Amino acid sequence: MNNNKATIILKEGKALRFIDKKFDFKTDCIVISISRDEIEFIYYDKEIKDIAHRVMTKEDLNFGDYKLELLS
Repeated sequence: MNNNKATIILKEGKALRFIDKKFDFKTDCIVISISRDEIEFIYYDKEIKDIAHRVMTKEDLNFGDYKLELLS
């Protein structure tokens, strides 16, 4: 079975590019926590000029609205 999805090996401290396809939003972020069902990361939000926090579930990625690209 070939599902054509690349597997990214994530670790805490890794740099990622987070892409939200619905809202045409991209940002670079750092993984701060990984659990079985969630990835937690932080990024600098230019609008509010502060560090922002985001939690993604594996379902978020499976629906295809979001994409993660490994930067480091």
